[in-house]
Amino acid sequence: MELMIVIAIIALIVGIGIPAYTAMINNGNETSAVASINTIKSLQTNYVSKHQGKFAPNFDELIKSVQLDERFAGESPVVNGYIFKMTVQESSGTKP
Repeated sequence: MELMIVIAIIALIVGIGIPAYTAMINNGNETSAVASINTIKSLQTNYVSKHQGKFAPNFDELIKSVQLDERFAGESPVVNGYIFKMTVQESSGTKP
């Protein structure tokens, strides 16, 4: 009887703990993704100032030119569970 109570208490703790742990991990990954986007934005600004107003066309160029983290190598890097994509459009008369 006592063993069943202990097992029930452990099951209850695990039942509550796993979703909370998963939510904590997801929140941490989201925070990391937002920080990564802000870093990429800042590095693009640095790149533009050094390359006559042109943005880096891809992550590999940012890695090579302005020291973006190597985890972003490739066309669609996956960092902390998030897929990052970069699309650069040249400005025109209708788009700044």
